[in-house]
Amino acid sequence: MEYIASFSGGKDSVAMVLKLIEHNKPLDRIAFIDTGLDFGEQKNIIEICERKFKELKPSLEFDYIRPEKTFEEYFYTKKKSGKNKGEIYGWPYTIGFNSWCNDRLKIRPFKKYLKQFKEDPIIYLGIAADEPSRLKKLQSNRRAPLAEWGMTEKDCLEYIKEKGFKNPMYWKFERLGCYLCPKQNLDS
Repeated sequence: MEYIASFSGGKDSVAMVLKLIEHNKPLDRIAFIDTGLDFGEQKNIIEICERKFKELKPSLEFDYIRPEKTFEEYFYTKKKSGKNKGEIYGWPYTIGFNSWCNDRLKIRPFKKYLKQFKEDPIIYLGIAADEPSRLKKLQSNRRAPLAEWGMTEKDCLEYIKEKGFKNPMYWKFERLGCYLCPKQNLDS
């Protein structure tokens, strides 16, 4: 069975991978979904993390998962059915969790990536102890080690600083993600 850490390069996923390695937990691969919408600085952080993680655990595989189309290509794709048939997807909805961009740029590519494994792998997700609504939605083969260790988002930020992984993007933003996401808070 494969053990895969879903990795974004944010404080929670960095803390999770470091702790998994530190605690000698089973970990075979790190999966990064490259939407093409990360800040350049964040791309650099991801490459640095890849190098450092491999120094700590040389057998670790780092997989870059990419969607079939770019955000812009999907943006201009015309809907093929429904009441808005013929209209382009355009800007994603800001209400709710299931924006077309999350589905097309992250969820579908990850599901396609998982098809290569003969049996369902265990997937580690960087969900902190202070995110109860996300924890409730975990599927049976998903694990939230940060929550199991009682680590909050604040704990994760402190932990990565302590380990020398401080991400300068957190000097500018509270959360990291796609630079054009309409769901960001106003400060971002």
